[in-house]
Amino acid sequence: NIKNIKDCYKNILTIYLHQDECASPSDYSLGNFTIKTNLIKDKNENNVSYYLKMDYIWIKEWIDECIKIYEEKSTKDQKFILDIQNIIFTLNQYKSILQWYMTDEYTQRDDVLEFIFQNNIKMQNLKNAMILYRYNKNKSELKNLNEENYKKAKDIIQHKWSNICEYIIEEFFDSFEHKEIKIGDITFIGNKIEENRVNHGVFIFYPID
Repeated sequence: NIKNIKDCYKNILTIYLHQDECASPSDYSLGNFTIKTNLIKDKNENNVSYYLKMDYIWIKEWIDECIKIYEEKSTKDQKFILDIQNIIFTLNQYKSILQWYMTDEYTQRDDVLEFIFQNNIKMQNLKNAMILYRYNKNKSELKNLNEENYKKAKDIIQHKWSNICEYIIEEFFDSFEHKEIKIGDITFIGNKIEENRVNHGVFIFYPID
């Protein structure tokens, strides 16, 4: 408990958030206050509050650590897998917002697609996405979602469905092996599907010339 008014600063923390890790508050922003190490002081050198400089890179690194922790949890504990996936998805959304301000680090991305096409849970995520998109009355198939989250998930999937389909098609064609086959004087080109696929073989042939 604070008993002396001079100790009130111990209950106050002023955070300065800036995209530049080397930036400091301007004199105009500080007014009659000054910053001494981790304290803000008034013109009489009385402590006003604690001071913490925070930048976007630090926050992003912290979010990355949180995502890493929850990804590890998702591999060890399947009981709350949907809750953990929602947390990871939300953290990635926050990270994307930060990256808009970190222009030297930003690359265009789609967190919905990244979330759905995670290697270890891609097939299950695609199955759930198709259930959400195809049927109007499918709540019974997604028992772990409450009504509010179900509606949100359905809206997201319906909005992103064309992007999901494009991603699936691109991934499918990326797995092809380019082939050239010569029949007489004519050279044909095509693509060979991986042999472990059900519909393996060579197709899409046409002459180069």
